[in-house]
Amino acid sequence: MIAPENTGLTLEVSFEQLLQALLQLPLEEKIRMAERLKAAAADEGSPEKPHKKVSFTVLKTNGKSFKFNREEANER
Repeated sequence: MIAPENTGLTLEVSFEQLLQALLQLPLEEKIRMAERLKAAAADEGSPEKPHKKVSFTVLKTNGKSFKFNREEANER
């Protein structure tokens, strides 16, 4: 069964199951699959994706203990 990509269907398979399925493919399909995997791996490592700049401020509390209040923070 082939499900459309946008159905949100998730299928979990082991590495061994995936390997066995790939080994059964015809040679042309193996080459096509290898090209797709190589392209996907190149996209993941692409420097074109902008990195989000993250900054934060450190506050000193003069040795007093501080307990973070999640509800108060969510209200702000």
